[in-house]
Amino acid sequence: MSPNYIVANDPERVAKLVQISGPTPVKTVTSNKTDGLTDSGYRRYVTPDDFSHWKNQHLGLSDEIRVQLRKDIDNNPVERMIGQRRPWHGIEQVAAHIQVPTLVIAGDSDDVVPTEEPIRYFLQLQEPIRHLHVFSGIGHYPNAQIPKRLVKIIKTFIDNPA
Repeated sequence: MSPNYIVANDPERVAKLVQISGPTPVKTVTSNKTDGLTDSGYRRYVTPDDFSHWKNQHLGLSDEIRVQLRKDIDNNPVERMIGQRRPWHGIEQVAAHIQVPTLVIAGDSDDVVPTEEPIRYFLQLQEPIRHLHVFSGIGHYPNAQIPKRLVKIIKTFIDNPA
């Protein structure tokens, strides 16, 4: 069950919500092509620069964890890759109805989800419950780039009374 589903349909189970590198609540599909995916479902890194870019997005992880993550991604079925394309069902019309303190986290160097999208999501939240943190120079994977800094921000949000 997705966190957005729980927040929308069973809100008493959620005390606080953290949205990291998330999308805007409303987005339309422009294509359902599977360009760049192999038949087994993982993204092709056709040049050393492509793989180098991915690796640089995950520098905060140990080599062992980064290798395991890469293996997991490489073994994703094509359906999962297609399922990660926009729109992300379950988030539409949810933001305006969230009743719990919500922290939206983004990186200003995100090349997967433009920073404007999580900010639009943040702006749709009710003012008294919304919180925003934008990391400077960080991309789509703050959990992999700066895990300790990210944990500190989340812990501060969770530990402080709303």
